[in-house]
Amino acid sequence: MPVRTFMVVDDRHDHSFRVPRPDLSAALGTPNACNACHDDQSPEWSAGHIAEWFGEGRRQEWRFGEALHAGRNGQPGAVDLLARLASDPDQPAIARATGLSLFARYPGQELVEAVRAGVADTDPLVRLGALAALGGVAPPERVPLAGALLHDPVLAVRAEAVRVLALSMSEAASPVVQRAFEAAMEDFIATQLATAERPESHINLAVVYTDLARLEDAEREYRTALGLDPANIAAAVNFADLRRMQGRDEEGEQILREVLKQTPRSAAARHALGLTLIRLGQREEALAELSRAAEWAPEVARHGYVYAVALDSMGQPGRALRVMRGAHETHPYDRDILEALVGMCRQRGLDEEAARYARKLESLTQ
Repeated sequence: MPVRTFMVVDDRHDHSFRVPRPDLSAALGTPNACNACHDDQSPEWSAGHIAEWFGEGRRQEWRFGEALHAGRNGQPGAVDLLARLASDPDQPAIARATGLSLFARYPGQELVEAVRAGVADTDPLVRLGALAALGGVAPPERVPLAGALLHDPVLAVRAEAVRVLALSMSEAASPVVQRAFEAAMEDFIATQLATAERPESHINLAVVYTDLARLEDAEREYRTALGLDPANIAAAVNFADLRRMQGRDEEGEQILREVLKQTPRSAAARHALGLTLIRLGQREEALAELSRAAEWAPEVARHGYVYAVALDSMGQPGRALRVMRGAHETHPYDRDILEALVGMCRQRGLDEEAARYARKLESLTQ
């Protein structure tokens, strides 16, 4: 049996047998049994042999990996593929749930319909995926779509419904919804306190308290999380953002500088510090922090985008365009980057380049 590394921890023999699809390896970069042995050949070489041996009758059915790959990378046709995956009961529930979670990146009527069907699915994993997809739906529209999951028989679903719907709770919510939310909130708190020794549990509580405008409770939980782990980046970045909401960016700056003493190479904390410094008027230092974040985590499209926008706004259009072009090379389907490139190129009279980016952007929205 071939050996696979399980959970990045230890090697285990893989007892699964899958139909070799080197054609998908060529398109998606996935492994296949042919090239596991013929490792000196390309997936295209293997796909050619399979086509020669088995002809048009060979296994070529659609696989969920195509939808997940398109959804993660923002490729053309991603919405249609994710909708197809979400509605296909023959696909594994975990794949359908993953597809729904990726759907949050593509707001629109297709997303609403996918969520509406997902919350009524018989599999709790799919219902959890539908809740994750609600991130792409405006808060006022979330309760009508998924409020029923506050009564879900599965604890994990009720707890996730609290996290997703907290931002939608207001005085305008009906008394019935409010009571259901309060009951589910007790379950959510209990699930987090069951692992109260972990900072992540207190971060989860703080995020929900923030959405409910219970800012003192959120502050308490962030302090608890950082007390348990002073190097926790998520706690520090979120706590600093809470201070931004309160108009206390100077304190947010100190929170971020403290965590950076523990983890100086954190791109997320550098990025957050750069944004904080911009709001505080410390523009040159802010640029340096945003530059570090973009350099250290090029896989995060937002870092390169924000750095380029900051350069442009601070009178460095040439560098800004170079950075934005570089971000586009790494993230060729990112819509924000493409929109920015269209505008930057038009401002500089680069009409042909701007038109090229505009055509690509249009292809993503079709």
